[in-house]
Amino acid sequence: MNRHLGITKSIALACRHEDALTAVQNIKDIEKTEVKADAVDVHPEDAHHGTYDVRGHFMGIPWRNAFAYQLNEHGFHSLEAHPPVKGNRVSGGFIVGTLADGRRAIYHYEDYVLPRWAIPAKPLLRLYLARSMEKELRDLRQLITAGG
Repeated sequence: MNRHLGITKSIALACRHEDALTAVQNIKDIEKTEVKADAVDVHPEDAHHGTYDVRGHFMGIPWRNAFAYQLNEHGFHSLEAHPPVKGNRVSGGFIVGTLADGRRAIYHYEDYVLPRWAIPAKPLLRLYLARSMEKELRDLRQLITAGG
């Protein structure tokens, strides 16, 4: 079975492009919106790059990791800062776009390379991640509509 697990979710909302972009690029707010994150420490290197450390729970199991991020004109992308020798296991990010009706579309994607022992749990992991991402997008919507 394939070890790759990728999920993309999106929301549409009426807001200014700048407000949506600012919200997804505020890395510290990951701890307010990301179900799997309890605390986030951000370490900017310059205006567009840096790293952040995350401590949290994945399906109730404590975890921690560090990620490198890159902010861009469409949102941000992050990937595991200290991946295993065979490449990154975790990456993800947000893209802000504009729909034909003028609303903003925010796309959230997460990609995982599962360890071999986790492959049998892939359907359960997909369901968990999809639901956590949907909640994350609802919380992000709340942050944007509340003005930050």
